[in-house]
Amino acid sequence: MQVALQPHESKKLNLVAPEKSCDFSYAIKNEKLRQIIKKSQPLFYTKILKEGEILMKIFKKLLLSILIIVTTFTISQITILELPTVSNSEASSISINKTKYTLHKGSSFKLKISGTSKKVKWSSSNKKIATVNSNGKVTAKKKGTCTITAKVNGKKYYCKVSVKNTKSTSTQISKSTTVYITKTGKKYHRLSCRTLRSIIKTTKKEAQARGYTACKVCCP
Repeated sequence: MQVALQPHESKKLNLVAPEKSCDFSYAIKNEKLRQIIKKSQPLFYTKILKEGEILMKIFKKLLLSILIIVTTFTISQITILELPTVSNSEASSISINKTKYTLHKGSSFKLKISGTSKKVKWSSSNKKIATVNSNGKVTAKKKGTCTITAKVNGKKYYCKVSVKNTKSTSTQISKSTTVYITKTGKKYHRLSCRTLRSIIKTTKKEAQARGYTACKVCCP
């Protein structure tokens, strides 16, 4: 609305609040005009402010309700993964049957985990020295040392494996060779030895274990 005034002429403005009002105090950009309305129509100005505050409160409540609904819906769509839990008593009862083992190249042995029914994952720190299958069977490949690891329920159990070279056949045969000892002597002999006075049959391995040494005459 525009009002034309002549010099030294004044008119009184009557403002009527619309049925659907809002916060007009923010819409009025001219500070002088705002002050004029405030002085000339204080009740109307106050009414506008109050209605504006009420609308702002309603808007904030509506925005908060929308935010709560969106947040609730988002959380409901999230799938919560439950990690397997292990009781302290079960964890303490789990053990590996061997923590260290020595074997020769080409031989094997089996490791076992007791105290749990969970699946065990086996691995070797050096497959060139020893391998392990899914059942815990360890097979020696070549001389050296490695570690076999069993993982179950998030914990690891270890066995140190030492692999030695295969014993030669000649050494094995010599240990089981039959020799003869005497009741009073400290030597073991061949049966044909000329120094043999009494005959007590035994093996070379047993004679050495009892402290006997080889006869220098017959060299068994």
